Amino acid sequence: MNRLIDRLGKAAAKVTKLTTANAKAKANLALALALNLALAFSTVSVAQDRIEIDGYVKLLGTVTDITRTVPEGLLDFSNLQYTYFDYQVHNRFNIDYHISDQWRVQVGMRNRLFWGYQTSNLPSFKESIAADPGVVDMSFILVDGDDVFLHTLLDRAYVEYRSGDWEFVAGRQRINWGVNTVWNPNDLFNQYNYFDFDYEERPGADAVRTTRYLGYNSKIEVAAALDSANQVTAAGLYQFGKGSYDLQVLGGWFKNDLALGAGWAGNLGNAGFKGEATYFHGLQNESPNAFLASATVDYAFANSLYIAGSYLYNSGGSNQSNFLDFGGISNPANTLSAKNPFPFESTFFIASSYQITPLFRIDISQMFTTAFDTYILIPSFTYSITQDLDALILGQIFFGNRIFPLPAPLPTIDEGFGYVSGLGFARLKYSF
Repeated sequence: MNRLIDRLGKAAAKVTKLTTANAKAKANLALALALNLALAFSTVSVAQDRIEIDGYVKLLGTVTDITRTVPEGLLDFSNLQYTYFDYQVHNRFNIDYHISDQWRVQVGMRNRLFWGYQTSNLPSFKESIAADPGVVDMSFILVDGDDVFLHTLLDRAYVEYRSGDWEFVAGRQRINWGVNTVWNPNDLFNQYNYFDFDYEERPGADAVRTTRYLGYNSKIEVAAALDSANQVTAAGLYQFGKGSYDLQVLGGWFKNDLALGAGWAGNLGNAGFKGEATYFHGLQNESPNAFLASATVDYAFANSLYIAGSYLYNSGGSNQSNFLDFGGISNPANTLSAKNPFPFESTFFIASSYQITPLFRIDISQMFTTAFDTYILIPSFTYSITQDLDALILGQIFFGNRIFPLPAPLPTIDEGFGYVSGLGFARLKYSF
């Protein structure tokens, strides 16, 4: 990790040189910076009580390490190395414009500058970043050099209208129907990848949504979305309170399935208890039926220690891990869904966190399958340098079956259970 931090500092000093590799890159970078500056200072022409702009800037370095039991020829075929480094500068703007008491527009812009091993050696990396899952392509490569690229994504762009107990929203938005902490079978529109820790806002969907509020903890919501594959998700949700519990039921059309689900959130004594379950009934041969359920119990102690335990059952999941599973899990560009939020049939999650000082926190999360052929350790350390500046060191360490499928007619290599791969991250985040 010290090596990563040292490389991160050196990489930051080189970013200007990398981003000006050619004249086209210079022009596009200047345009991108000009647009961002114009956006940042756009409040000059708009009443201050009507618009809110916030965001952050991050510098993130990543080291990836792969077990040496992987055949070197397989790595060469994939154009990978046993250890490599990647970097990015991540800037975000959130713009909330209140046109009137009833009308509101929100735009969220994600700007990321990438360089490092994957940028220079894996064309598929840039392609995966540039892919927009929505029906409207709001993803743009503004700078496209040989060793660096600047990517901009509008992941929020919607208009909202409110009148009394009614709310109407159209555009790219976050539709959050999930209840549980890690895995969300109820989250039909915007499934979240837990390993993509650097994306706090979570992805949005191109959708229309209508909400009727019935009380302080009760509502009816109907939404419909279309993705880049022209697949439709259209469903309704009813939330209500019963005793000390918040409950919900939902149903509708999910891509090629009919979906019916329910969720809850409440307490077991002094501990929190929440969960959700969804049944998917496939309407086409290539879409099998599936049942998923997840639940979490968590507890916060008076000394700031927090512990949580969660479980996921996925009837369509695998009973045995292999090397390729871990690549899909750890890749932030991997699109998960409510029908497949994690690749294994039966998985436990255990998390704990402790505020050592008011400025320093440690978190440790673990995932493992009931077959004990998969184990994932995620430790992290967060330190608040100033009110607006935070530092983070985080690891994602994967253990499992080291099964390496080779191209036919070569045999599959099985090295047994052990260390598969690890990712280390060092990040500075400045919020404004």
